[in-house]
Amino acid sequence: MQIEVRVKKGNRKPEKTGDYLIVYTSVERQNNRANLDVIKQVALFYGVSAADISIRSGRTKSRKLLDVNLKD
Repeated sequence: MQIEVRVKKGNRKPEKTGDYLIVYTSVERQNNRANLDVIKQVALFYGVSAADISIRSGRTKSRKLLDVNLKD
């Protein structure tokens, strides 16, 4: 499944809004740490492992397209 994520600064829980998921992070963008935090939060939101999520596009942008492997 592909989901669009919009990343914002903050410490709130992810919110499903319309066609996308808003994920808040206060982690700095250095060394890919913010992306790892976003993946971790999306994994918790969907109840999957972080290994089941990959960034398809938008690694350096606030809008990202993620592939989420939901298990049946």
